[in-house]
Amino acid sequence: MQIQGYFDLKFESLRDAFAALFEEPQERGMALCVQIGGETVV
Repeated sequence: MQIQGYFDLKFESLRDAFAALFEEPQERGMALCVQIGGETVV
């Protein structure tokens, strides 16, 4: 499984939790975007 994109390092634990969702073989893809105050942080 490969995760691509940008994330602020203070949200690394969120990236790890997101990656854990792909442990089941039937999972194919997913997207996530987090904005705080109009700034994209993930």
